[in-house]
Amino acid sequence: MAKVSAIQINSAFARDEKIAAAAAVRNLQLWRNPETRKVLHDISWKADDLDGHSYLDYANRFNYFKEDYVKKYPDWFKDEEEQETPIQPENEPATKSDVERAIEALATQQHAVPGVLEQLQKAIDTVNRRVGWIWWFSIIALGVGLWRYH
Repeated sequence: MAKVSAIQINSAFARDEKIAAAAAVRNLQLWRNPETRKVLHDISWKADDLDGHSYLDYANRFNYFKEDYVKKYPDWFKDEEEQETPIQPENEPATKSDVERAIEALATQQHAVPGVLEQLQKAIDTVNRRVGWIWWFSIIALGVGLWRYH
C-alpha cells in the first residue's frame, strides 16, 4: 500500500476540493499519522468554508470519524491526548439547567442563606420572560416579512 503524504493530500484538495476532502477523511491509513490527520482536519474545515454556508458537514464528518477511530485505535491518538487541553467548566457559559442545579444544591444545604433561592428564582423568571418576548417579536417580524413579499 502506497503511503500518502500531507503534501499529496493538500494537492488533491487544491485540485478536487470537497471530493478530495470526502475521500481523504474515509482513508483509514491517513488517520494513523498525526501529520496527515492534521491535514485531514484542516481540509475538512476548508471544505466547509468553500460554499460560505457554514453547514459544517465536512468538519462534523471529520469529528465523527475521529471519535470512532479514537475508540477503535487509541494507540494512534495517544500523543494527541497529552496535547489536548479539555475545556474547563469555568470557561463555559452557564445554562438554565446549571442555574437550576445550583438552586437545588443550595436548597439541600442546611445553612443556605435565606432569600438567595428566591432571588435566583426571580432571575430565572426574568430571563424566561425576556426570551419569551424575543421569540414573539421574531414570529411577528417573520409574519410581517412574509406579508410584505406577497
